Amino acid sequence: MAGVVSALTLNVALLVLLLMMFQERTPRPAPAPTPPAVPEAAPEAERRGPSQTVERRDPGIAPAAPETPYAAPDDPGPFRISKLVLCRSVNGYGDYEPIPDIPLHARHIPFILAYIEIDNPTPERRTDNRHLYHMTKYMVLYRSDSGPSQPLMDSALSLVKGGGMSPRRDLYAAHHLQTMGTVEAGEYTLRIRVADHVSGQTATAEASFMVHAH
Repeated sequence: MAGVVSALTLNVALLVLLLMMFQERTPRPAPAPTPPAVPEAAPEAERRGPSQTVERRDPGIAPAAPETPYAAPDDPGPFRISKLVLCRSVNGYGDYEPIPDIPLHARHIPFILAYIEIDNPTPERRTDNRHLYHMTKYMVLYRSDSGPSQPLMDSALSLVKGGGMSPRRDLYAAHHLQTMGTVEAGEYTLRIRVADHVSGQTATAEASFMVHAH
């Protein structure tokens, strides 16, 4: 009985020895490296600073040029008659033919056109944003070389212009010198006055010419 126990003990000891030898020969896996700590991402506003902005552009599109600051238009100037010309024909704004440099006779007067250009009238802004001008033109023709006399022409004509979406810069008027009496030889002055009914302003211009005897 004692021999059986001794043999069993010996077998157990040998088994333990074999297990120990097997564990020493089997390589143990190296411990996995600990990954470095990932720093917490800063808020987006903190990363780009308080005054920096993020702008995304298509790489194929060139950046737009900076906008030019709006500049208010210059003062257009006073309301005035900028030009008064005695003409033989008028076809439009700036398109006229002055009377030739020849002696004028009484028979020429009814065929003479008084052409004027009007600067800086004030438009009436209508509800549809169109511009309308309301003016009256007064024309007086009188003898200017013999003291005060009865005018040979004294007329008033209404001028209603415009209707466009933008202010007009091509306002003009042309009318014949229609006299009411006999024109004699001497010096005559044509005075034209234009009243702007929107702004209440007036403008005046004069032109003088000689009428020769037949």
